[in-house]
Amino acid sequence: MQVVILDVLLALLALFQRVFDTPSRGVGFRVMEMGYHAIFAFSFACFVYSIFSCVLGRMLNLPILAVATDRQLYTGITLSEEQLKYAKRRAKEAGLEAKSEFLNGIE
Repeated sequence: MQVVILDVLLALLALFQRVFDTPSRGVGFRVMEMGYHAIFAFSFACFVYSIFSCVLGRMLNLPILAVATDRQLYTGITLSEEQLKYAKRRAKEAGLEAKSEFLNGIE
């Protein structure tokens, strides 16, 4: 999800270029250049943060972008009663019980 948000930022700058024509100098060029530099700096900072998180054994969670991922809901479908019980138990252990829905395909 976090990658999608970065892609949207890049797409907005590309859209800006197409709408206002690609400026070769002046204020428009500076705005476009600063936008690309800001996205590069942000992406590089995210990369460095992810490396340190992996080295320390932590799960990567970028605070700026994590709000969207925290709102995700998970749905599972199974035909097996044993798998249904197992999935519900694992979701409860992971603290995702409120965000998860499991359906039995037989019913």
